[in-house]
Amino acid sequence: MLNLKELILSLCSVSTVSGSELHADDSLFPSDLFDKVEKDDMGNRYFYKYSSNSDAPMLLIDAHFDEVGLMVSEILENGFLRVVSVGRPDMRALPAAPLTVHGKTDIPAVAASTPPHLRAADSENKLITPEELLIDTGLSEERARELIRVGDRISFAKSAGELLNGKLYAQGLDNKSTAAIALYTVAKLSKDEMPYNICVLLSAKEEGGCIGARLAAKRIAPDGAIVLDVGFGASPDIDSTKCIKMCGGAAISYASALDRPLTDSIIRIAKENALRLQVIVENPAPGTNAEYIQFAAGVPAVLLSLPLYNMHTPVEVISMEDAEEMSELLKVIITDDSLLGGKVK
Repeated sequence: MLNLKELILSLCSVSTVSGSELHADDSLFPSDLFDKVEKDDMGNRYFYKYSSNSDAPMLLIDAHFDEVGLMVSEILENGFLRVVSVGRPDMRALPAAPLTVHGKTDIPAVAASTPPHLRAADSENKLITPEELLIDTGLSEERARELIRVGDRISFAKSAGELLNGKLYAQGLDNKSTAAIALYTVAKLSKDEMPYNICVLLSAKEEGGCIGARLAAKRIAPDGAIVLDVGFGASPDIDSTKCIKMCGGAAISYASALDRPLTDSIIRIAKENALRLQVIVENPAPGTNAEYIQFAAGVPAVLLSLPLYNMHTPVEVISMEDAEEMSELLKVIITDDSLLGGKVK
């Protein structure tokens, strides 16, 4: 039986630094619970489930499947590597972090750091840049050149576990947590309760510029799109207007770049079903796949976000309470035949 927590952890166990999504093991996904599954050359994965209504509109549920990381730019003596960033990993978390270099084989590595005793006084609180970072593989230069090429990806070393009060930590919860929620929720639907044909899109290269979803949305040509992503969990050191409350349920974004009627429909459906839904204003655009799906494919799109702590670090944190509530909310939304403005015949 499909279990949401286990699916989240399973998806988080694989490294998919943006641009390497194609290499994810197909057995990770509950493909047998969908009517059709496809994969394109960019790394986008499409999971289709069809309504018993032959005239049903198509609804897209997008959740990007890539993650931030690094890329090898130079191989140095003693097996050290120079790198550039892929996406925007949190540079505060990188010095001394355990990493995995994805060369001809996976190679454990560590981001080198200068001891605080030896730092210049004016650099005490200065963030290192990706280009200044050195990655220690423990290999000789000769062996490093045999196993590693310029352009190889580097990910945070995988780690996961449970905290108290239903919190879950893992590397890659952005955005494999909501990818799991999308797959889990749609997989459990019966055809008779689906007013829409649904495509769950695990899109590629979001961290590299929201590239995969733009092309995939044109291919699918849906009547509407719900984008699932993570949002900044509210904590004392962050502007509360840009954050959402952990253990407060999912959030929906108001933005001029997103579809207002579809956003209002989801808020109405949540209220009618007494389900929690936080509202956040992210104008003009939230910086996710949602606005690119709307701009590039002309598809009305909205954004639902799952609260998350420590974004783009090795130890991202979510609440399973929020994840389960988001799944229930998504189920109610996508089984409501009024969602797409009466397009269901």
